[in-house]
Amino acid sequence: MISSSHPLFIPHYVLEAFQGITKIKPTVRFESVDFRYPGSDQNAHRSLSFSVAEGERVGFVGASGCGKTSIVKLLLRLYDPTEG
Repeated sequence: MISSSHPLFIPHYVLEAFQGITKIKPTVRFESVDFRYPGSDQNAHRSLSFSVAEGERVGFVGASGCGKTSIVKLLLRLYDPTEG
């Protein structure tokens, strides 16, 4: 039993407040995402849509220059989407 002075102690009323709450399952979702590099008049991605659920693994494959890195940078918010 952890005493109330222990840094990991969680009071009973906090534990009771979370009883019955369903665990949120994280999902990454792109819905109709457009991306254009600054200064460009053409989209690098148009209407890009996909989702990745908890526990799934994905790989981005394709020819050099097809947009794999820009997708990862959009996921990490190193780039902001033009739309979506």
